[in-house]
Amino acid sequence: MLRLGLQLVVLFAAAVLAMAPTTARAGDATFVFPGQAASAGIDASTSTAAAEAALLADAADGRLDQLPLLEAACTAGGIADPRVLETYRRRFEHWVAELQVSGQVVGSERDKARAVLEYLHNRVLTAGFVETSTTLDKPFEAGTFNCISSVVLFRCLTERFGLAAYGVETPGHAYAMVQTAAGPIVVQTTCRDWFAAAGDADVERSLLRQTIGQAAADTSARAMTARRLTDVGLLAVVYYNRGVDLLEAGRHDAAIAANQAALKLDAANTTARANLLAAVNNWSLELSRDGQYPQALRLLETGLQYAPDYELFHENLVALHQQRIACAATADEARPEIQSLRLCYARWSRALATRGDQASAATIEHRAANDPFLQGR
Repeated sequence: MLRLGLQLVVLFAAAVLAMAPTTARAGDATFVFPGQAASAGIDASTSTAAAEAALLADAADGRLDQLPLLEAACTAGGIADPRVLETYRRRFEHWVAELQVSGQVVGSERDKARAVLEYLHNRVLTAGFVETSTTLDKPFEAGTFNCISSVVLFRCLTERFGLAAYGVETPGHAYAMVQTAAGPIVVQTTCRDWFAAAGDADVERSLLRQTIGQAAADTSARAMTARRLTDVGLLAVVYYNRGVDLLEAGRHDAAIAANQAALKLDAANTTARANLLAAVNNWSLELSRDGQYPQALRLLETGLQYAPDYELFHENLVALHQQRIACAATADEARPEIQSLRLCYARWSRALATRGDQASAATIEHRAANDPFLQGR
């Protein structure tokens, strides 16, 4: 399963588990959060950082002008060692040569797409589907793959044989389309025997469920819309998936940087923005647990500058000030936190009212009026 849609959100004491609707906006990819200046970014390697900077510059116009997709996908996956890249280039060219010599990539566009897909699974993607195998070192080194790495390799190979393929994103999954004069051909690149299903919808669903799991397959099938991905959009998903892995590993600053890279490549990738918000939230939680309350507060306040309508930041700021009031040793120590808590409620209610949600604004005002940390103060 593609790591799309996985948004990790951890609660403060009084927080509510809720992911507010998000939309990409200008500045998402360059906004600086407290603590980022001291971070090494996505990767500590200077050479990797330089390669990624070059990639982002090349893709700034929405196209890859300097780098082929294969190399760009390696870079997006954190692979920048020139020796490794050269090894992968040569191996890829060997695959192309093998396919050319085989004489199998002939006939209709469907026949050619089938030959490429089956070759990929017979010779490259030999170790099976693994959800976390987004970066291209996984299929090159271990033969494992997920939907995004298999789409990238399919796209790269089909291009060499004159086919126009592109990626498609649905919630939790990605697949390929091959454009033909008769219309697009769906290619589930995770399924070796996809073309053997011969268009039988029941067989196709069964194949996909066997590969990526029933939940992911059913979620993808229920999706009302599918989004076409450019090559640059495919790279954005690679960065997003790296952000998911970094967030799971607790590397919040790097997770933010990875999702910002995804947004720089594809401003419409709302899952990347949502995961960025989750990284900010979880980082503030970690700081709070470590007793670094000023840093946690500053991160949440900055988060609200970035996403004023993100409910969880409002909720967690309230919870954090409540915690600080509860831990205050004296009334004088509690007083500024009480004032801050009042201001948090007022700002939250005002934000809801501004976007026309008067009922929710009234609910927050009611919470403030009945908050035990504010009673009699």
